[in-house]
Amino acid sequence: MHQQFSGIEILDQICQTKMKRLQTKGMSLGYTLPKKRPFPIVTPTLLHKKDSPIIIAEIKRKSPTKGYIGTITEPTKLAKTYIEQGANAISVLCEEDYFQGSLQDLYAIKEAFPHTCILRKDFILHKDEIEVSYLFGADMVLLIVALFVNNMESFCVLYNELLSYNLTPLIEIHTLAEWDLIKQLDLKHAIIGINARNLKTFQINKMDAMKLRACIPQHIAVVFESGIQSNYDGFMAGSSGFQGILCGSFLVEHLDTQHENTTQNVLYELAKAFHIGTNKLIFARLLQRFYTKNPHIKQHAKKHINKPLIKVCGINDIAFLQESMLHADLLGFILTPKSVRYVDMIFMQEATRIYNAYCMQHKHLDFMPLRIGVVTKECIDIGISYLEQGFIDCLQLHDIPTSFCIKHDATSHNNTESFYGTYPISALHNISNNALLPFYPSIDYKKLLHTNQTLQTHFALWDSSGGKGQSIDIMAIQNFMTKHITLQGNLWLAGGICTKNLRELLTLNPMLLDICSGFENEQGKKSIIAMQTFFSLLESIFDKVS
Repeated sequence: MHQQFSGIEILDQICQTKMKRLQTKGMSLGYTLPKKRPFPIVTPTLLHKKDSPIIIAEIKRKSPTKGYIGTITEPTKLAKTYIEQGANAISVLCEEDYFQGSLQDLYAIKEAFPHTCILRKDFILHKDEIEVSYLFGADMVLLIVALFVNNMESFCVLYNELLSYNLTPLIEIHTLAEWDLIKQLDLKHAIIGINARNLKTFQINKMDAMKLRACIPQHIAVVFESGIQSNYDGFMAGSSGFQGILCGSFLVEHLDTQHENTTQNVLYELAKAFHIGTNKLIFARLLQRFYTKNPHIKQHAKKHINKPLIKVCGINDIAFLQESMLHADLLGFILTPKSVRYVDMIFMQEATRIYNAYCMQHKHLDFMPLRIGVVTKECIDIGISYLEQGFIDCLQLHDIPTSFCIKHDATSHNNTESFYGTYPISALHNISNNALLPFYPSIDYKKLLHTNQTLQTHFALWDSSGGKGQSIDIMAIQNFMTKHITLQGNLWLAGGICTKNLRELLTLNPMLLDICSGFENEQGKKSIIAMQTFFSLLESIFDKVS
């Protein structure tokens, strides 16, 4: 077993070891330094063509947190596989002691693929390492802001040195505070990388990374780093407004463990999922809405209860729909025929007409409520049809197993964490123009309350009652959140939510509340007064806070 460290200890040890190598072996780390660079510099297409996402696939043998990942005896062969599957950049880990990489790998891969953009991924500490990177064939070089938080002058020296060699800086950040340290730089020749790994706990938190993306102006190129563990993660990153992804462990593990005839689609399918997401920026819209409601977050406010996004679900009455559009962030329509709140195509056509008229009247608004179609696998075809016809913007998928949200080892070959869980993938691909549907899963969290397994931080609705109005067990959720800290501040919650328990629910600091039966006087019958009462209380609570 590999030794366990905290994130800060890992960084400190890596940097100390790296400095010793530089002192004893020189800036080229003992390798013969080429007298000149024999390769062209390849600038990422993303920097001059914003609609051309960058897919960075990584050559990675080992990491301090995972230990051994995969045997890579021929890095150029793996790079070739990556390029054939759609990678337009190759990341080469060059750190030797903790990742088993080398500058020799970098040179060999650039020599084999001189017209491909190659990233030197390393812990760059000294200005002279930039010239070494240039001569060994790097086109991009990773700069980690966390290494320079107390010495940004040194960071700027490295940054400017990279630009002087016409190399592209990939600036890695983890937090809003780190973004604040670099946001005044001229970033038109740089790419920002948001690493989903928390450097204090070393846990992966995808939602926090995606929230951070929403804080950065959209015209700045940003890629998602770490945390890609399934095709769905690629889809989420694309839909959250990232212009690229950097993936290493997931690719190496799957390419290393699968049979020869099945390896050709791993990166291809991941890249496809990401591209689908970039064409359906549903989560980017939601994240922007969240920050519009909570501007204090960008000022690093501490211990502040956030104003949650609100989904009004089970809408089956036109007058109720019209009132909902004045308050809600998401509008939910149940498309499952067996539900008492089921709405048919005639209703959806009228709802769409009213929604579109509302949009025309309120063009000045930055955000219109998203329309969510709630489906089970028996009626997935209805959801697909309604997406194609423009009746809804996104699907909420029920029946996905709880294992969808549990982190699995690559060697388990567990298919429940695939792009669409247990849903029929072939059916979901048959959408006109290949514009696959945006969706998020709904999970029965009661089945996970006592698990100690690591949970994925997905955009996922944690439901408890399925619209039956059962009382919500707030204490159980509090205990659950204590065990799964990555969900703190990221919880999407449904089941038994109403005006009576709103104050107590807000102590959980949820990101989204989904209310269905709480806006009914009897099952399936919506009450405008109940909804107005709820939103009046919500506004009064946050008026007092502000």
